Amino acid sequence: MQVWTWSLLFSRITDLPDLVTSFYFAKVTYTTLGYGDIVWGPDARIVAKFYAITGLLTFGISTAFLIGVLSRVLPDIFEGSEDK
Repeated sequence: MQVWTWSLLFSRITDLPDLVTSFYFAKVTYTTLGYGDIVWGPDARIVAKFYAITGLLTFGISTAFLIGVLSRVLPDIFEGSEDK
């Protein structure tokens, strides 16, 4: 969802040719791969950097949430097998 939102924003504020290219750029930037095949001008680069940081934070929050849920659902795995 976040990638789609950012790709729509990128298609509006940059000179990317179409929405597919904008989505590709958003996905590559979100995952911080940064292939370098699409390069923006100096004014728009700060937006891409902010987006990459947002992607890392979102990944971290999602991972923490998933571990929290799994530790409640499967407590034996996280506490170890002291009973055996």
